[in-house]
Amino acid sequence: MSEHTPTPWKTVSPYTVLIGNGQARVIAIQDIGSRTLVTTSPSVLPGEQHDNAEYIVLACNSHQDMVKMLDDVAKRITDSDEWWMDDPDRGGFDLEAIEALVAKATT
Repeated sequence: MSEHTPTPWKTVSPYTVLIGNGQARVIAIQDIGSRTLVTTSPSVLPGEQHDNAEYIVLACNSHQDMVKMLDDVAKRITDSDEWWMDDPDRGGFDLEAIEALVAKATT
């Protein structure tokens, strides 16, 4: 995965931008230096723009911590002496699913 703008990111209040011959209200996602990284689509309803922007910010801001936690869980399962730990049918965890999720989130 290539380097991205460092988190945390934030959403900012809607503002007006010029589009073609008209104007539209959009919500920006900014970095900690208040640089605009992306704006929402003006073709989406305002409430949905806000919800989409918040969803993106939440996912991006928590991504690194979630991947780190899943890596830690996978390591604990792998290093465990408990015979049932990596067997979902016996109350354990699905190590393959955890590793696949980490791979999906990091490639």
